Amino acid sequence: MNLVWTHRAASDLRSIKAFIAYDKPVAAVQWCQKIKKAAERLRNFPRSGRIVPELSQDIVRELIVDNYRIIYKITKKIVAILTVFSGHQLLKQFE
Repeated sequence: MNLVWTHRAASDLRSIKAFIAYDKPVAAVQWCQKIKKAAERLRNFPRSGRIVPELSQDIVRELIVDNYRIIYKITKKIVAILTVFSGHQLLKQFE
């Protein structure tokens, strides 16, 4: 399967990385690599994440990595990363 990052998801990733890097630049790079590596596994195992509780749709799932949620959507040929955010937050509506 192809893996794509939406503009929003890529922006989320950059913002969180910048926030972490303010105090811990090395940790920010490591965290970003960990998130990307988790997302890459979705190419082979797209249904490995759980269904997002706020949406209850089989095609919209999430991976939990440390304290962050990676929300993604599955289609026939694509896994699209929709957003990444802190796990203590609820999912906000997105397009």
